[in-house]
Amino acid sequence: MKIVILAVGTIHDVRPCARLAKRLVKKDHDVTLIAFDVFKEYIENTGARFIQYPCASEALINGKTVESVPEMMSYIKKLCESDSDLVRETLLEASQGADVLLYTDKSLGMVYIGESLKTPYIRLSFTPDAPTSAFRCIYSGECRVGGIFRRIYNKMTHISYNRKLVKIQKNSKKSWCKPLGIKNKFKLCRKYLDGSGIENLLGCSDLILPESDDLRENMHIVGYFSDFECEDTYTPPSDLAEFLKNGNAPVYVKFTDASEYDHALSTVLQALKLAGKRAVVGGDTSGEKLPENAICVKDVPYEWLFSRCEAVIQHGDAEITANALMAGKPTLVIPVNNEQTFWGNRVYERGLGTKPMHPKKLIAVSFAEVIDELCSPEYTERAEYVGKLLKAEDGAGRAVDFIEREYGEQ
Repeated sequence: MKIVILAVGTIHDVRPCARLAKRLVKKDHDVTLIAFDVFKEYIENTGARFIQYPCASEALINGKTVESVPEMMSYIKKLCESDSDLVRETLLEASQGADVLLYTDKSLGMVYIGESLKTPYIRLSFTPDAPTSAFRCIYSGECRVGGIFRRIYNKMTHISYNRKLVKIQKNSKKSWCKPLGIKNKFKLCRKYLDGSGIENLLGCSDLILPESDDLRENMHIVGYFSDFECEDTYTPPSDLAEFLKNGNAPVYVKFTDASEYDHALSTVLQALKLAGKRAVVGGDTSGEKLPENAICVKDVPYEWLFSRCEAVIQHGDAEITANALMAGKPTLVIPVNNEQTFWGNRVYERGLGTKPMHPKKLIAVSFAEVIDELCSPEYTERAEYVGKLLKAEDGAGRAVDFIEREYGEQ
């Protein structure tokens, strides 16, 4: 099969798509992955063909945190409108002769290409954005009441989000629909409005999400996308290897550069020292002097690193959360926005970590006690058990099976 994947966004959007591409290539499929040029080498290492997405958003590439629905809509609108002629022609050329098209939730352009070429298309999402009353849209706030009122609120947040996507599509007639000869624009918009017209592969797990009794048949929750081959093939930097060798398993710590986290890292590191723990700090720590019980790492595969850690403390990133849970590690989320709070609550409610805490409420002495609780058998044993179940789901493998079954040669 010839398969084209459009992955617009940060490394957190591209990495799961690359894992899927790698699995498809291993099954002898002809795979093309379209993304920003900064990911060229990473994608080519999967065996897939790389094509550069011809316009870029620095905020998306650099992983700027999305705070709300309006901010996400702003990103998507800019991607639909900027350099639309060049983007349209790039996607159209790459998709000629394809058997199926796949695209991430920020990549609406592939919908128009699929409609124009009469080629099936599938939406890939690594956050739980399927219209349901079981849980809210992750970019919307938490409902403070329960029962039927919460279910109604949850469903309405998804409908509201989809309506905003429809509005963007309605405004794209000049740049996409007319040049591609798409006449029934309103039918296309309705597919997004009620969520019934597009097949969705959700790279999440039923083991973590609330149980839903109203998911549409076209919403397929397949499990997290991972690549555990790197556990055997990855060679770490010498300083990291030495650090891991000379002490107990550390706690992984990572926060974004949001202003709310200005003092969070130093407080957490103080608390870890008080608790007698070591730390591996992810990301850029320039300007932060690390104590002797900590080391900074960049670009180390989560699958490899987390298997060597005792626990994970982080801001609530969906990919970090997924990998921490698959590794069977208790996880504590320190959230500042709605999406991060969603994952923090899911971890806590599933008994896989302690209660989420806002960074402004962190105090080193009391937080050391929280760390001790996080690393207690109550959480470590539960996390290890659930981690084995999550790994066995093999989301990328199930996604490949779905694509071959539904769109392969009959």
